[in-house]
Amino acid sequence: MTISVINSARLIIRPLTLADVDFVIAQFNEPDVLNYIGNRQIITVEDAKNYIVNGRQLSYQQHGIGSMAICLKENDSVAIGLAGLLKRAELDYPDLGYSLLSKYYHCGYGKEAATAVLGHYSQYKTILAQVNPDNKISKALLIKLNFEFSHSNDAKTTEIFKLSR
Repeated sequence: MTISVINSARLIIRPLTLADVDFVIAQFNEPDVLNYIGNRQIITVEDAKNYIVNGRQLSYQQHGIGSMAICLKENDSVAIGLAGLLKRAELDYPDLGYSLLSKYYHCGYGKEAATAVLGHYSQYKTILAQVNPDNKISKALLIKLNFEFSHSNDAKTTEIFKLSR
């Protein structure tokens, strides 16, 4: 299944490729990613290649959705973050995910990317988003995007927000 590139005013959101290995290593070792998303053990080039090929690209093929590279329009070969919908076995609906390299915080790119992803996948009438309860900025963004708190997981380590449209 082919996955489409998503455009917004300032961003191009495109499928990850093996050219993104250095970005993937940097993204998954950002302090906020480690703190709020968790340590995915993506340290080496091989780890990053495995994430791209056996994670994201496989998801694109199997589900037609997955995390994609957020790039500034002026240079779509350099990723500044990730955004997309994910299919998770434990969830009944697609899961919105997004993250940015910290040097791109507070520029509105997270909201712009999430809004573009939601608009692109308008066929999904219900979308979930998982967030660490301590991640106040991400929770505030979800509320701006019209998500509502649904519930916490049993261990209270993840809050689930829901968008119904």
